[in-house]
Amino acid sequence: MLKILLASLAMVVGCSTNPPDGMATDLAVIDVAITMDLAAPADLTLPDLAKPADLASPVDLAVPADLAMPVDLAVPVDLAVPADLTLPDLAKPADLASPVDLAVPADLTAPADLTPVKDLAGVSGLQANAPWPMRGRSVDHAARSPFYKATKAAFLRWTYLTTGAISSSAAIAADGSVYIGSDDGKLYALSSAGAAAWSFPTGQAISSTPAIGTDGTIYFGSNDSYLHALHPDGTESWAYKTVNGSTVASPTVGADGTIYVASSGVKFYALNPNGTLKWSVGTGSNSYSSPAIGSDGTVYLGDFSNKVYAFDGQNGAVKWTSTLADGILAPPSVAADGTIYVGTINITTGSLYALKPGDGVAKWPQPFVTGNQVVSSAAVGIQGTIYFGSLDNNVYALNPDGTQKWKFTTGGAVNSSPAVDTDGSKDGYVYVGSYDKKLYAIDAQTGLEVWSYLAGDKIYSSPAIADGAIVFGCFDKKVYAIGPP
Repeated sequence: MLKILLASLAMVVGCSTNPPDGMATDLAVIDVAITMDLAAPADLTLPDLAKPADLASPVDLAVPADLAMPVDLAVPVDLAVPADLTLPDLAKPADLASPVDLAVPADLTAPADLTPVKDLAGVSGLQANAPWPMRGRSVDHAARSPFYKATKAAFLRWTYLTTGAISSSAAIAADGSVYIGSDDGKLYALSSAGAAAWSFPTGQAISSTPAIGTDGTIYFGSNDSYLHALHPDGTESWAYKTVNGSTVASPTVGADGTIYVASSGVKFYALNPNGTLKWSVGTGSNSYSSPAIGSDGTVYLGDFSNKVYAFDGQNGAVKWTSTLADGILAPPSVAADGTIYVGTINITTGSLYALKPGDGVAKWPQPFVTGNQVVSSAAVGIQGTIYFGSLDNNVYALNPDGTQKWKFTTGGAVNSSPAVDTDGSKDGYVYVGSYDKKLYAIDAQTGLEVWSYLAGDKIYSSPAIADGAIVFGCFDKKVYAIGPP
């Protein structure tokens, strides 16, 4: 069966002989501190107001210290406190973690379908303020950017020509530098204007998408079987050799700096930032999937033996495995509520599964079935909408319950993993490449085309979003940046 699946994959990929990196081939952080020192006369008593029985108290809401707050969150500052108001002397519970003195206007109503989202792009293991520091932007692979409707027209800003087809996707650093691999065996560093800064040769094709660490170190895999770590100037810091296989999957960097990477040698690795082995575990089959990390540090990985694994990120212990109906090439994605989304491939069809984080049990009664293989990783919007592509030429948008919201048809297979931008409360555009040689911008709300850009060949690469540019690679050997004029 594995041989059949691999043969099917090779037939779809066509002009690329390298296994794809999951076939792809959030925000200024502010700290809001609100205090109100209310000194009130001692002679005022408050009426005994009955608390509605259905009012859920938020005291059990643990707020992670590194939670990125949307910069456009408006906090009322004109809350007038009557001069003669006396507050009772209430003892604050010792274990109360969240502020209790934040007054919310009574008429403020949140949209019923708004899912609170933790932006994992700014976790401590990734470079601060980088617009797209790794595959899928954040460790959960949500592929969600704060640059709302980043470009409303298909204007070519620049291109850069390499000497090989490009199935790798770009990582974009805080200074605007673009890092991307090529089948010519080199990792390229380009300026925000598309000028070459340096290139690093590995001797074998690079379909892995780089990840940028806190200190600017660039981590990426290669068909030479090594995971490489480069300094920002392009010199090598270290290289770790994986066993019996190529390292085509993209690495993921955890909050503590641990680098997680899979290999086609039936092993999954966790490396320390200095390149030494932290732990490794065997998997049931080859894995070309980039691992995703949940908010609790659990690491999720799929492989070609139809299994999804949940690992303890600290020691590699297996928390659970979930066996699906078909093999897995697509990297998993993790939603705000912990749901894991992962695509599968069959000879003639593909499916998207939703798994519960606690035990890996299916969340939907049935997976969502498409007309061909799903090798695209799912992007997860600000309200939980799931966007993914299929080799049946379609881009799908699903509601969190697994029902279809819309479907957009391109002129070719969609290996590219979508990226979505958001204004903090709603999604703007979905960007995705297709084998019809076009990069599309799709309205996330309606599923209608906003614009498309015709490149020189098939687009296998997944788009990366920066401030004012959408960056992607193409089989025509070029890196493209599309942005506003």
